[in-house]
Amino acid sequence: MKKTCLFFLFLISSSVSAGEPFAVPPSLADEVRFWKTVFGTYDHSQVIVHDSKHLGVVYEVIDLSSGEKGKAKTERIQEATEKIVRSLQRLASGPKPGTLSSEEQSIQRLFEEVSEPDKFQEAAKRVRIQTGQRDHLMRAISKSRDWIGDIEAIFEKQGLPRELTALVFIESMFNPQAVSEVGASGFWQFMPDTGQGYLSMNAFWDDR
Repeated sequence: MKKTCLFFLFLISSSVSAGEPFAVPPSLADEVRFWKTVFGTYDHSQVIVHDSKHLGVVYEVIDLSSGEKGKAKTERIQEATEKIVRSLQRLASGPKPGTLSSEEQSIQRLFEEVSEPDKFQEAAKRVRIQTGQRDHLMRAISKSRDWIGDIEAIFEKQGLPRELTALVFIESMFNPQAVSEVGASGFWQFMPDTGQGYLSMNAFWDDR
């Protein structure tokens, strides 16, 4: 989550601020590019199948815009990921030249610049999915328009870069009712212990 927050700041700092966006270090270029596509290109009906370590490795984008839900959606995603895992396992076994399928050749090309030992075997353990967030982000930005300027002004008054206000989107998508599985709540997703140290919280009121 910390990495996600960092890349999200790179992504939308220019959208919520009139200042210059953060410079992207070359070592983070693939990561930033990945999260840009998550939040800026694909919506909730598109699922990115990727390598969890090398975010520049995207195997497939599954389009669920035809309306698959529930079991059908789960099975579609599972089928796609299992097929990729099988291809990676076959590449790890050292198949003879000329016997690779077109999909296996495509996956092999994705790892041309990865020099790690047992790279395909290890990659088979790291196949992950990420749902697109563009539509959720657009709604959040729209909801924030009446308040984000005031929030930026408060940050600047406290000597903080106003780009940090972008964290409110990754934490809660500007939803004041957001509650996490571990009890974090509100726009900024403060945990109860943190909230009690800085805000008014009791059995009847929660300033988070």
